[in-house]
Amino acid sequence: MTIEDSTNRVGTLKEALDNLEKATDTFLTSEKKNQKCWQLMDCPKEEMEICPAVLQNAERRCWLVAGTMSGRNNNLVCVNRAGSCKNCEYYLKCLLS
Repeated sequence: MTIEDSTNRVGTLKEALDNLEKATDTFLTSEKKNQKCWQLMDCPKEEMEICPAVLQNAERRCWLVAGTMSGRNNNLVCVNRAGSCKNCEYYLKCLLS
């Protein structure tokens, strides 16, 4: 790996972390701060029973669950639906609200 590759990866990581911080801060101050991801996404009970965000009590900040932001965890229902947080209606709503 070259220095340029490393610099690009750091830049990408920084951008992702900045977006995550913005989404978290925005969501926590938004008027819809009590809405959970599964409520907006209308998840069936069967999916909620196996959802890591629900099981980890992170359904208000589901993008913090490992494997969701990158879309690399194909075992997550939300990843199968949206591909990653970057394409998820709930995440984008939190980010843009």
